[in-house]
Amino acid sequence: MGEINAPYYSYEQYDLDPEFPFSLDETAILTDEPIVGTKPNQHVGIHLHNVLEIGYCHDGHGVFLVGTKTLLFEQGDVSIIMPGESHVAHTTKGSKSRWSFMFIDIDRFISLRFPEWADFNWGLYSGPRFSNILRRVDHPDVSAAVSRIVWEVTRGAPHWRELITALVIEVAVCIARLDVEEPNPDAGVEYRTMSRLNPAVNFLRHHFGEKITVGDLADVCAMSQRNFVRLFAKSFLRSPQQYIAEFRVSMACNRLKNSSDLVGKVSTDNGFPTVSSFNRKFKELMGVSPSDWRKGYA
Repeated sequence: MGEINAPYYSYEQYDLDPEFPFSLDETAILTDEPIVGTKPNQHVGIHLHNVLEIGYCHDGHGVFLVGTKTLLFEQGDVSIIMPGESHVAHTTKGSKSRWSFMFIDIDRFISLRFPEWADFNWGLYSGPRFSNILRRVDHPDVSAAVSRIVWEVTRGAPHWRELITALVIEVAVCIARLDVEEPNPDAGVEYRTMSRLNPAVNFLRHHFGEKITVGDLADVCAMSQRNFVRLFAKSFLRSPQQYIAEFRVSMACNRLKNSSDLVGKVSTDNGFPTVSSFNRKFKELMGVSPSDWRKGYA
């Protein structure tokens, strides 16, 4: 298996204008290799920020890995990544996606305009039970507002800051109205644990189409297999083997929906040794066969 040159884990500090704590990267391109942005080596591996990141998918499809979650994305979807959440995006094999990412000190941005929001707990909108991808079909208002923000910044028309302020507040209110099931787990614990396990996640991103053993994942984490399995199961609430299968099925879903490739090719390209094993695992996780799942999007 080839070398992975991208760093496993990085922290990115954004020092934003205190009077207008907002920044936009409007031309990020995602591939099935590490993300390439407008700055050298930007987002080349699993990373986290000190501010809120909101992303808008202009085109393409793939998965976002956020903490222990694997979340599908497609055109028009919006990503919501709170400060301190480790994440990386990966497109369907052989494809590209075009994104815009904005970075906001959300506490300061909102409380400058509405002081009564100063103590609002934005950390509720993160953690294992929160879906960081807001699908356009489910949240058209959020998708439209985030798309408008990107357009207005790019356009640079007079009074754009005033309009961006209104739109960011609209998105923030939409986020605050989302149903949440539990508070954010302690970010310090997640950082320490994920920093040890992220080499395995990064390895899987690049080699999911090949044969992978639990021993391979333990090796890249410089851990014994026994300790790796224990820590992984405690953190991800599933075994390494189950996580590998879920990641492969997620990537296969994108291929089935967005290509005309035969089920056999999708199976092989996503690391399943036989079509029967692929069909069995797909139905176990998705509730239907790959062919029937694809028909749902025909």
